Amino acid sequence: MDNNDIKTTLAALLHDIGKFYQRTGEKIDKTFYESFMKNNGYKHAAFTAQFIDKFLDEKFGSLLVPSADHHISVDGIVKKADIIASGHDRRSEEALEEEQSNHYITGRMYSIFSILYDLENNERKYINLGKQIDYFPSDVKDTDDIEKSKELYRSLFREFADKVKSINAKEYRELHQYLYPLIKEYTTTIPSSTYNVDTPTISLYDHLKLTAAIANCLNKPNLNQEKPFMIVEYDMSGIQSYIYKITEGSNTKPQVAKSLRTRSFYLNILCDFITYAIANEFNVTYENILYTSGGRGQVLIPNTIDIEEKLTILFDKITKEIFNVHYTDISFSFSTTALDEVELQFASFKKTMYGDSRKLWIGKNQKFVNLLKKDPQSFIRKPLTNACSLCESNEAKNTLCLFCNKLLDLNNEILAKYDNFVIEFDFSKDKNQKGIVFDFGSLGSIIFHNGLDFSLNTNSYYETINYPLIGETKYYAKSNITGMSFEELAKKTKGDPKLAVIKMDVDNLGWTFHSGFDEDKTSVSKILTLSRNMDFFFSKIIVDLAKEYENKIYIIYSGGDDLAIVLPASLSLKFVNDINNKFKSYTGNPELHLSAGIEIFHPKSPIRFAIQRAEEELDSAKKREGKNAIGVFNEVIANQDLKHILTEIEYYIEKFEKNKISRTALHNIYLSISLSLENKSKDAFQRYIPHIAYS
Repeated sequence: MDNNDIKTTLAALLHDIGKFYQRTGEKIDKTFYESFMKNNGYKHAAFTAQFIDKFLDEKFGSLLVPSADHHISVDGIVKKADIIASGHDRRSEEALEEEQSNHYITGRMYSIFSILYDLENNERKYINLGKQIDYFPSDVKDTDDIEKSKELYRSLFREFADKVKSINAKEYRELHQYLYPLIKEYTTTIPSSTYNVDTPTISLYDHLKLTAAIANCLNKPNLNQEKPFMIVEYDMSGIQSYIYKITEGSNTKPQVAKSLRTRSFYLNILCDFITYAIANEFNVTYENILYTSGGRGQVLIPNTIDIEEKLTILFDKITKEIFNVHYTDISFSFSTTALDEVELQFASFKKTMYGDSRKLWIGKNQKFVNLLKKDPQSFIRKPLTNACSLCESNEAKNTLCLFCNKLLDLNNEILAKYDNFVIEFDFSKDKNQKGIVFDFGSLGSIIFHNGLDFSLNTNSYYETINYPLIGETKYYAKSNITGMSFEELAKKTKGDPKLAVIKMDVDNLGWTFHSGFDEDKTSVSKILTLSRNMDFFFSKIIVDLAKEYENKIYIIYSGGDDLAIVLPASLSLKFVNDINNKFKSYTGNPELHLSAGIEIFHPKSPIRFAIQRAEEELDSAKKREGKNAIGVFNEVIANQDLKHILTEIEYYIEKFEKNKISRTALHNIYLSISLSLENKSKDAFQRYIPHIAYS
């Protein structure tokens, strides 16, 4: 994106930053700033002007007018984008009284989960002021006192403003790379609007992001006049089989744990790569990425008159280059939806995204049709003369193939060493790249940099893991065990050295997105907020919870709306219960819950079989009426019964450790109960009492 286009992006991204500044209680310094107010109201526009003048380098002064004049201008891209982005979320924002009310400063957002399904029975969770990294809904509001609230805003704003002022950018594209993550980090907990909104749930960040995304589209030439917007959606296939496509033998066993974690992480980044490839093709920015996690993504792009040709070429290129690297193991399907301003702005967005206007370009069962027509010979592979001992899919150099070696390098040199690191998505096709590089030919490349050490390419897209430095901030659900094999992890269990694998996901999430909001309360911002908050729970909150287990939780993956975790068998039910309790506290919504499947296995047995059985246990739990359950040992347990079961377990462990009961007696109790349950006679259990008594 050139500097002229990025100016529009930045103007839209900053247009309401004055709301943050104004709530600190500071004063307007110059009469000039007040010229951006309207009818003695909309003072936040004056604060936007003051912010740009005061905290951005003077070389970026040309952003001031297009950012701050969105209330006084007759038209303009930022003004139009602001109106569309507001949708249902700011029905009465234009009332001048908002900024004159104390509630403008003391008001807080509610959790997005508070407005799903039955509003009356949901807990009202507050989003108190703070940074994104500390985000967690609270039962208690931080303050109702206006002076204390101003001080909370001042403290957060000072930290934000100092970091903005320290950006040493040479031009607008560089400024955007460093400013965007700071706005996300510091405005995610700030309400965009508080006036005449029963339950404000949209953050200032989400409004600024969507406004910039829409402005990026409106700023493009040759737009379709009827439907100027388009959402591109993709879905990755082959995730499970790829992650667990590992040959587990005596030679590869030490690499299994590393490979599982790294393959999972790599696929997450590959999905992001596809997202940025779409954004790059249509010259849009981070703001246009509506969602990317769990193998799925959505990007808002301009619907230009040549869109059909561009998408055809792009989708074919993606299919070809991914095929060249992964053959048929990994593939993508694509769909698009064209939208007019009303459909994007209001609740019809939901109907549009799931309705008849959705166009399927490449279906899951037709992913390679075009490639097969153009190059059928590419599907013919030569027999391997020396198969990789880890994946058995590629030719090995010594024992491992180049790709598996590169994945192990990614684990050893990046994942195991750094909590924070930068990933670059380069579409310039520059071959002189430093770092661990995954090349995808004509499509571009993914570069993993050593920690935060990198040279900026303003035309690349960036992600910073677990830290808001540059580009998009992503939280990586990193395992809290390092350099430990599954055999060593199993020794941390009580009893037999066994492991458990947990598969867990949110019940009815698709239905929640489709029908969880009231028809007149749905908007793009709300759907974005729900997606981001759900992913944050799995990618950040779960990791924080795992840290309480002191080097005993191996996270294969956790993000989007599901997870797969390996841990000592004796901790499995407790960890599931802790996750359920944390999720309940996070959402405060009784209609939102999780189901889990648990498989207990020997650390030397193949992990892929244990995962498969855990998936079957999860399926069994999902078949329970109302779901909200755990499948384990071919039984289904309601989540609400888990606390009682854990109490019983602790009782028997205590008796066993004090030698008041033997393993044989425990086994006989279990066997007797099982056999009596199979016998439908009322007195069936009585016949087993002597058997237990003499154990």
